[in-house]
Amino acid sequence: IEALPVPSTVEADFALRVSGDSMIDSGVLDGDVVYIQQVTEANAGDMVVALIGEGEQCEATLKYFLPDNGRIILRPANAAFVDIVVNEGDNFALVGKVVGLHRSF
Repeated sequence: IEALPVPSTVEADFALRVSGDSMIDSGVLDGDVVYIQQVTEANAGDMVVALIGEGEQCEATLKYFLPDNGRIILRPANAAFVDIVVNEGDNFALVGKVVGLHRSF
């Protein structure tokens, strides 16, 4: 994921370029730009950016947010990918939720 400037016409805190195809079944393609509203909480079903891991092992991911009995499931929109399950105590940070998308042709 690559950080990009946000146009003044978009109500978002930052923009990221998507890398990968874990969200293709939701219409988010490799190379698309997603606009993110910075939040500390999300609703079930929100498409979010999250940080998982720490240090050099820290990874940003774009997935659907699904709280589940004390844990969080980050679900891709591509059957070729598996859920990421975040348990209490895991290194996890919710960065923000997707509020828009831009695709260049």
